[in-house]
Amino acid sequence: MDMFAPNHGGRSSWPLVASLVAGVFFSLVALLWLPWERVHPNDSSLKESIGYAPCWSHRFGSIPGAHVDWSSLIINLLVVWVICGAAAIMLNMSAARD
Repeated sequence: MDMFAPNHGGRSSWPLVASLVAGVFFSLVALLWLPWERVHPNDSSLKESIGYAPCWSHRFGSIPGAHVDWSSLIINLLVVWVICGAAAIMLNMSAARD
């Protein structure tokens, strides 16, 4: 069964599949380039974003207090999945009209 073939009896599944594949792909891209932050040595409430790099990278190894900013990573992943969900809804509505 071809997933792009018109399905006259029911709903087409390609919008959901395309959005799911895009969500997984962009999530993997977001996991490859993690946001890093630096914590002030005297006050742990002061944090500064220093850039994006893989977690295995030694790019920020010489900066004291540098670590992966997990809250920013979660926000990035949520943005990816909200956009993919909105795309799935719009593509599904468009496919339903055809």
